[in-house]
Amino acid sequence: MREIGLRDADAGVIWRHAEASGCIIVTKDEDFAQRVHATENGPSVVWLRVGNTSNAALRGWFVPRVPQIVALIGQGTRLVEIR
Repeated sequence: MREIGLRDADAGVIWRHAEASGCIIVTKDEDFAQRVHATENGPSVVWLRVGNTSNAALRGWFVPRVPQIVALIGQGTRLVEIR
């Protein structure tokens, strides 16, 4: 988010940016998952259901799951919940 100037943006701004630019939101924040359920259209959201961890440990946990995530989004899944 920092790279595109949205580090301190609220969820609505991030949502609209992702929708307009065709981005996927990857988050640990439940608010985005709730937005998917509340809307018919919008960006896909990958909701990471993992506790507090270091960035390195998070990457190590996340990277092996990327092929599954990509497949689900490719099938039209808007909310991918990863535990």
